[in-house]
Amino acid sequence: MSVALSADGNTAIVGGWRAEAAWLFTRSGGHWTQDERLVGTGAVGTSAPSVAMFADGSIVMVGGSNDNGGVGAAWAFTRNGGGSDYNEALTLSTPPPNSPSLTPSTPPIPPPNLAE
Repeated sequence: MSVALSADGNTAIVGGWRAEAAWLFTRSGGHWTQDERLVGTGAVGTSAPSVAMFADGSIVMVGGSNDNGGVGAAWAFTRNGGGSDYNEALTLSTPPPNSPSLTPSTPPIPPPNLAE
């Protein structure tokens, strides 16, 4: 699960665990209201959407780690007063060639001996 909150505290986006969407909420008069359910165009299956938001709440990003054949994808949405407009899908056909490996090529540096 992932949550992002605007700087003024009145807009939130929530990505759910094993969900196919993220949900946008706004607060007015101390009450939260679900505004929209955001699903990226071409999103496939359930994922654990990661979310991010500009400080003013005008742009949100929704990432799906299981989309695009397990490579992942992200979608950008802009808020235009009454709702969100889908902008662009960001996908890779394969992982980047210079992406870091999970297996280190050199032994890890041992931590300093703090007992001395």
